[in-house]
Amino acid sequence: MHHPNILLRYGKDVLSAPGAQRDDIQAEICTFFIADVIRRLYPKAVGQIWAKSPDRDFPCMPRINVLDCRRTKSYSLGGIPFNEGTIDGNYEVHKSIFVDQFGLDPEKDFKDRLYLVYGDQKTAQLIRSVKIEQRTATRDYDRRDWLLPVPSLFHLRMNFLWMIQRTHSGSPSCPEPPTLFHNMNFWNRKQIPLAKAPFHLLEELILHSWDSRIIAIVYMHLQQEGVNVQWPAEVSAFLCNLTPAKFLTIVEKVRLSVFTRNSWLPRDPEQGFKTPLDVSKVDQEFVNHVRFLQEVETYKVLKYGIKHGDIGLIGRAIDMCCIYFKGARQANYANEMLYLKWLTSTKACDPILRKAILSNSLINPHDGLDTWHEVDLNIELYNLSLKELLYVRKNSTFDIDHLFRTTALTTDFVTDLRKSIETTVGHRQNNTHTVKSPADDIHALAYYLSKDSVRLRRGGRKCDFEAPDVMSAAISTLNEAVNRFNNRVIY
Repeated sequence: MHHPNILLRYGKDVLSAPGAQRDDIQAEICTFFIADVIRRLYPKAVGQIWAKSPDRDFPCMPRINVLDCRRTKSYSLGGIPFNEGTIDGNYEVHKSIFVDQFGLDPEKDFKDRLYLVYGDQKTAQLIRSVKIEQRTATRDYDRRDWLLPVPSLFHLRMNFLWMIQRTHSGSPSCPEPPTLFHNMNFWNRKQIPLAKAPFHLLEELILHSWDSRIIAIVYMHLQQEGVNVQWPAEVSAFLCNLTPAKFLTIVEKVRLSVFTRNSWLPRDPEQGFKTPLDVSKVDQEFVNHVRFLQEVETYKVLKYGIKHGDIGLIGRAIDMCCIYFKGARQANYANEMLYLKWLTSTKACDPILRKAILSNSLINPHDGLDTWHEVDLNIELYNLSLKELLYVRKNSTFDIDHLFRTTALTTDFVTDLRKSIETTVGHRQNNTHTVKSPADDIHALAYYLSKDSVRLRRGGRKCDFEAPDVMSAAISTLNEAVNRFNNRVIY
């Protein structure tokens, strides 16, 4: 059951949320990500390390609240020729889906039902606007208490990447090593725009840049052991001789050097770490790397939680999204994250509804442990396939009306038919693409960064680019934002 009169609390629900803490779970998450990067770049060497001690487990991601593995059956609706980007259009969309296509009776079928509707930030906001307009209506259908809008996770991922690009992009006039502009030009990836880049290009750039920084810090520690990190073969040979304990010691050194609150905002040890370090003593280039690594860490938690169906990890990522979006001055998504936090972590929803909200935001079409993805991504891919089909086959008889009347409504049947034919014939068509290994690119940038850029200078270092302190900016304004949220949403 949904309880719209429950307040969102700034202290307990937002600032002290589990995902906003550097607790033991976050340490395990960090350790896994660092170790996994090394394993992906040097798989044979890391494999030999653990072959020496089969009783030792490789660091793993904590399992918080993993959904049962199951195949999700999805069904497509017919065409909805209305503009969901306006309030008036939303009224028509609701009628088209629930009355015209589902065949529900507005007079009696909406008294004791609750439908979860997923969409991007604008869709969720407009649905809430419709509900506010109709709050005093007499009919259950018109009041729309049966309708609960939920921000979808793929659009959250996409906007999170755009937020990282906006705060860490740099520019042609400021091509510093900690910037994404420098990294993409180092790799000669020049087709990526500096604002709102295509999702698949931007995600690849950001994740490869994250891997490179982690490996660069690992190289820095290996250089202290006399390893010539310029050559991957020598790095691999050194790693092969490590014990699991020594390997994990290196991983822990990396974690403590960049994944702490003090590394995000350096504090003065002479003042008992109670006051920020004097600006002249701050290594701004190193801090830029730290802030990038910690922001992308949250994205990686969200991505991993989605892929493996762990709604507990997704919840922890949402905790930090509230802070990062607010600090980065992305007001719309900051408000949307407070709303999602209110739905999934407070008594505004009963426990079973909280789980339903997050679990229904995912689908698992292949029944695998790591084949979950977002329901809105599934819709985006489906719309893309219809668009490509129309582009290829459009003629005087195959137009957009034909596409919506026939093709869109038979998709699920044709998909099952195709699988049956492939099973009978004994040949499966593989639609996956071969992806070039990024190992050489990651090693090259990591080696470049390890020579100077990721080395902490205790005496301070200036940098023409300064990544914004979104954490401090958020904390100074979140209380007011929570109060505005309560005044606008709670009733």
